[in-house]
Amino acid sequence: AYPFVLFVHTVGIALTGGSAAIILMRVLGFARTLPLPAMRKLFPSLWAGFILNAISGTLLFNAAATTTGYNPTYYLKLVLLLFATLTLLPVRSFIYDDRASSGSGIPFRVRGFAALSLFLWAGVVATGRLIAYLA
Repeated sequence: AYPFVLFVHTVGIALTGGSAAIILMRVLGFARTLPLPAMRKLFPSLWAGFILNAISGTLLFNAAATTTGYNPTYYLKLVLLLFATLTLLPVRSFIYDDRASSGSGIPFRVRGFAALSLFLWAGVVATGRLIAYLA
């Protein structure tokens, strides 16, 4: 069962990280021809991946709790995950706001959250991979 749960966790990472990267890079100015409200369609896959990761991550932790529970990298990953999610919320709010549809431009504050969130999501993936090597 362990390889299957690890596979599911990888699929969840791809859904969450891939969706977040596309959304955040669009907010940062990439692919300007794509309308910002179109990014709304990616949030369901992002949250589906997030739920998959929460479930599969809990199972993976339980399978190796005696080693993972003492690994500081695991706790760093959880902190990065918390902040990555929190910094994504203002970006989501802006995209779902009517201002995103008006084409009036993306506020600097929202771009800042997007840049920080992108950096934090990369940290989540990197520390997640490091857990296996630093156990």
